[in-house]
Amino acid sequence: MKRLFALIALALLVGCGEKAEPSGDAAPRQEPFTVMLDYTPNADHAPLYAAMAAGLYKKAGLDVKLQVPPDPSAPLRLLSAGRADVAISYEPELLLARYTAIGKPLC
Repeated sequence: MKRLFALIALALLVGCGEKAEPSGDAAPRQEPFTVMLDYTPNADHAPLYAAMAAGLYKKAGLDVKLQVPPDPSAPLRLLSAGRADVAISYEPELLLARYTAIGKPLC
């Protein structure tokens, strides 16, 4: 019985811990984050630019850079080379890159 009481008390104490929350005064550390677009900016990218204009990335602690690639086939190559954190690409390009990476048909 004593063990059961001790386990319940321990569970209650562990559940009462506090997480330190950042104050509203301190600016969050801005982590660089590069998004490689699939080509020139267009309507498909509007949400990315809207979030940037609204300051949502900064609020989340991200210093987002939207980068235009030299050609539509470059985003995945630049991503694999470490020049971007995430890339937007076309489905055929993604399937071709995957085929090339594994060296055998996908189906």
